[in-house]
Amino acid sequence: MKLKLFVVYCLLQSIHGFDNSEELFTKKLNISTDDPFKSAVLYIVGGHNASIHPFQCSIQSNRKHYCGCAVINSKFVLTATHCFEDHSPESSTILVGTNDLNRGGMRYEIEKLIPYEDTEENPNDIALVKVKVPIQFNENVLPIELDDKEVPDNAVVQLTGWGRMQARGTTPNKLQGVDLTVLAFDECKKTVVGDVLIDGHMCTKGVMGIGACKGDSGGPLTYGKKLVGIVSFGIPCGIGNPDVYSKVSYYFDWIKKNSQT
Repeated sequence: MKLKLFVVYCLLQSIHGFDNSEELFTKKLNISTDDPFKSAVLYIVGGHNASIHPFQCSIQSNRKHYCGCAVINSKFVLTATHCFEDHSPESSTILVGTNDLNRGGMRYEIEKLIPYEDTEENPNDIALVKVKVPIQFNENVLPIELDDKEVPDNAVVQLTGWGRMQARGTTPNKLQGVDLTVLAFDECKKTVVGDVLIDGHMCTKGVMGIGACKGDSGGPLTYGKKLVGIVSFGIPCGIGNPDVYSKVSYYFDWIKKNSQT
């Protein structure tokens, strides 16, 4: 179990944490570094500048983005629990209503963090964040509907965020978006991330040059006009392995119960 938790930690750090996490991960799982990590880790992650997504938000410390989130009602945003491992809610703010980190939008202070109950067997990685005052809705700020149904295998979903465009690059100011394909859970279990998957996870197919990266953690994965996933972990960045998300349908009842305004 300690090995499993160590691997989860390394995977979480792959998207969110320190820059040498791929070295720790490859050593622990005995993955060769001859090709993917040395030659492909610097590839751009395949996104494009995205227009304003009114549900998209940024979690920031000292006005610097470190995680994504999604507005689900006037008092709550949804994100990943591990986003607050290195940052406290008290020192963080939520930026909404812009696709450019350098301009526009409104900031909201955080009242409290509500993480999903974690266990040693199930390291759930999803959390509600309550803001101190209600979020004001307009054409640039709107909540997204939660999907209570599982996304079909091979469905095309969209990831948006301000994560790095290269594993060791800088965070873009403009919101990025990319289309990804859902990988069947049974197939994902056969990949390098399979040993740490839980029922609350869903995966997207690994494609060389496309995928989540550091700073995308906690951000929204959407299908149609509904929220289906929250970025949890992956191997940095866009090197052909699956990215893993907390599955909204699995946590749907908990989210609804704990996000009453």
